[in-house]
Parts: sequence; structure tokens; C-alpha cells
Amino acid sequence: MKARKEKFVLTPDAEQAMRQYLKDLFEHRNQNFGNAREVGNYFNKVKKRQSTRIAKMDILAPDFDDALLSQIILDDMSVD
Repeated sequence: MKARKEKFVLTPDAEQAMRQYLKDLFEHRNQNFGNAREVGNYFNKVKKRQSTRIAKMDILAPDFDDALLSQIILDDMSVD
């Protein structure tokens, strides 16, 4: 999966949401469907939401967990 290749870790509910999105995308494809392009565009939007979410965190706090920098959560999966 593209997320693992880029060293991101999806929470279980985020992984389920991504699998469902990709399944729906495939089931409703048309003749112009480009699988790799569609997945790449979607994942780029997910990464943008994730980075926006992290930017709002206090990463200098003593209790900040660096693992959060590579974690994708369900809220990151909601892209328009």
C-alpha cells in the first residue's frame, strides 16, 4: 500500500476507510479511470490533511509523541 511505502502508519479505522474508498472508487470507475493516478491524488490529499492536523499540535510539548508525525487517522481520510 502506498502509505506503507511512504512510511506512514494508518490507524485501523483509517485503513478500513481507505480500503472502502478504494473499493468504491473501483466499483464506480468509468473508461477514463486511471488507478495509480487516482490513488496518488487521493493519498496526496490525505497527507495534506494529516500535515494540517499536525501543524495545529504543540510538537515542542514534552509529552509529544514523534510517532504521531507518521500516523494517519480517520479524520485525515475525509477529503473532498
